[in-house]
Amino acid sequence: MHRFFIASIVFASALTACGGGGSPSASAQGPISVFPVNSVLTKLAISGGTFRVINVDANGNQIRLTVDYVPGVSGWFSRRQTLTPNGSSGVTTQESINFNQTGTLFKVIGWIDKNSNNAVIGESIALPETSNIGTSGVLASGAILIQNNGINTSDIGLTHGLSYSWRLSAVNETTAELCVIDWNSGPFISNFATDCFRIDAVGTILGFRSILGYYAKEANGQTVYQ
Repeated sequence: MHRFFIASIVFASALTACGGGGSPSASAQGPISVFPVNSVLTKLAISGGTFRVINVDANGNQIRLTVDYVPGVSGWFSRRQTLTPNGSSGVTTQESINFNQTGTLFKVIGWIDKNSNNAVIGESIALPETSNIGTSGVLASGAILIQNNGINTSDIGLTHGLSYSWRLSAVNETTAELCVIDWNSGPFISNFATDCFRIDAVGTILGFRSILGYYAKEANGQTVYQ
């Protein structure tokens, strides 16, 4: 199945200068097409980060989503999300990812879901150092034997597919959105979380948004938090 992630904010810069002798010259930064995608995920895995976004439905009900990227023991980090409906106590879930860093390249090599089910990684590809607008790819895919999915007891003992991927799209001429998509797909229910980071040419995170969704037989849905 698929998972998506998406971030937004508007940022543009232009430099102007005046030359000597009263004859003006101007230089403006042109469109940027290459961004340091690897540095963004590596920073989150090693240094962590916290992002807070909301969704307000048609009835004015507000749900706050807090996403924490939490560094753990060497080579591990967790994506921890907390959903807090209007004034209620939040519900927190956590998924852990094992990564390997060779030089500056980031690669996923292990996985534990929110119910401590371990995954067997079948494919693992390093995230490139830099990437062009419009590119995407798989970071890791594999399978996980569900011992406890916390949702549907008929799912226990079945194997789910896992996918951890990314895509890069332009926001404007000087910023891009790096989305990291996490899919857990099974016979009865599938879930995805897409975190999108708005970044500039040096990999600074300027904004964030997230899409959470599910597919359960005929009941499909997704919610955008921004």
